[in-house]
Amino acid sequence: MKRFAGAVFILAALIGSASGADMALKAPPPAAPTWTGLYAGVNVGYGWGDSRTDIAGSGGITTFQGIVAGFTGFPSNFAFTDSASARLNGLTGGGQIGYNYQLNQGWVVGVEADLQAAGQSGNNEFSDQFSTPVCGNAVGRNPPVCAGTTPLVATAATGYEAKIDGFATVRGRVGYLIADQVMLYGTGGLAYGRVEINGNASIPSAAITGGPTTFVPSAGTFDVAKNNLGYSIGGGVEGRTFAWLPPNWTWKAEYLYLDLESLDSGTSFSSVLPAGRGGPVISPLTGTVALHSHFIDNIVRVGLNYKFGN
Repeated sequence: MKRFAGAVFILAALIGSASGADMALKAPPPAAPTWTGLYAGVNVGYGWGDSRTDIAGSGGITTFQGIVAGFTGFPSNFAFTDSASARLNGLTGGGQIGYNYQLNQGWVVGVEADLQAAGQSGNNEFSDQFSTPVCGNAVGRNPPVCAGTTPLVATAATGYEAKIDGFATVRGRVGYLIADQVMLYGTGGLAYGRVEINGNASIPSAAITGGPTTFVPSAGTFDVAKNNLGYSIGGGVEGRTFAWLPPNWTWKAEYLYLDLESLDSGTSFSSVLPAGRGGPVISPLTGTVALHSHFIDNIVRVGLNYKFGN
């Protein structure tokens, strides 16, 4: 009986040892790395944008005194409008910091802020012809009145350069894991950028047709910069799938659309008759040019993120 009990004990010990070894061989695989945590990184990319500019010019001659004493003429006003776009292209680069929270095996939410340097610029020009009547003959009544007009013809030339000098965004992110190590995401939020426009407006020549009256060319300059608040929206892909990436590092490829709102600028000009010009007294041809520019931008970029902790 004692021999039987001893045999049973030895058999039970062998079975237990075998079961333990089997369990060790079939230990569960380690859990997939979580996306939850704080991260920071760098990026580089390319931007192509647009500065849509509307221009409005106005002005005139207030006095044209003819051969009749006491006649001071009448206002001769002009106005013109035009629109054009400057294409803004250049490299971008900067850094980002953010936080992800993995809801489950499929979804990740988070927030990200980034600060970017940008060298995007472009230029364009306007050429707008205008005409206004001026009094060419007056009759001596009380008061004197204009008995005939002649047109003044001129062309306003306005050239400008538009720039996006840099921008920053604060955006939410919502991602879906198409694999444990790859996430597709959408993003959107606020954008803050520095925009600039500079240039000049000139009247190369202005002449009253039918006579020798020609005004001296004139020009005015403008240079305005502003930090604007707008919005951004986009999406991208982020992952850990490259073998050369160290632990806790991810790569990303991203597209962003930015609307950086508008900037107003303008200048004035005053064109006069040459010195020593005789004949009728004509006041300067004066006016203003106002510009309203709206800035948008498209960014494609790649980057690396480092996740702090496990």
